[in-house]
Amino acid sequence: MVAVMASSAGGAREADFAALIAELAGFRTTRLGGHPSDRALAKIAQVSPTTIGEWLRGDRFPQRIDPVLSVLNAIRVQAERAGPLHGGEAALLEAGRWRAAYLAEASRRTEGTRAAVQAEQGRAALERLRPGRPLQEVSDPFALEVHRAIDSPTPRPAGPARLRGAQA
Repeated sequence: MVAVMASSAGGAREADFAALIAELAGFRTTRLGGHPSDRALAKIAQVSPTTIGEWLRGDRFPQRIDPVLSVLNAIRVQAERAGPLHGGEAALLEAGRWRAAYLAEASRRTEGTRAAVQAEQGRAALERLRPGRPLQEVSDPFALEVHRAIDSPTPRPAGPARLRGAQA
């Protein structure tokens, strides 16, 4: 398993958090036989076993990095007990790599939320600037600055008779 790499603003390469989680879950399953268990990891990270499962499946993003680093450390200890680390296993279990990936993902999510909030604020501001109001919201026509009809000294025929007279 190889983590997906993404370029950061400074040009350095950092692992994508979701790819790291997937790789860690696979490592725990294949190399460590599913140990430590979700329950044991939950106790170490002080979260529920369900939360651990959601993190490792990539269904949920952790709110803080410290519990994730606790999980990572527990998996590292289990791996070292199982024997020497091979290939990229040591890099996978490196806390600095996880911290950088977590911060990048948290920043990306924050930016997405910020952009969505700004877009909604913009839509709301534009909606307030629209001229007029929907007629169903108006109960008093004079609130629309309609003036009362002006009385004419000569009576005018109503409706269709008035139109017939205009055509003649």
